[in-house]
Amino acid sequence: METIGFIGGTITSLGGIPQIYKIATTKKADDISWIMLSAWFTGLCLTTVYAVSIHAVPIIVNAVISLINTVTIISLKIYFAQASEYEVLHPSTV
Repeated sequence: METIGFIGGTITSLGGIPQIYKIATTKKADDISWIMLSAWFTGLCLTTVYAVSIHAVPIIVNAVISLINTVTIISLKIYFAQASEYEVLHPSTV
């Protein structure tokens, strides 16, 4: 059963990769809700704490990878929002 947990966790964790790719290529993340990201991040933190407390390695691995994906999405959202704001305040003269 642990193998099934690892496989399911891997598939779930990799689900964030296409979103990260889209944000990186379009340089936009304004259509991603802060409420969704906050809820997702909080849920993953709580899941990680629970998984560590019961020593559930497949859940720990899944949650940590998903947390990395979530932090990456949050970071890109902040970065591109700031870049967009800077461009509005300092338009290119080219």
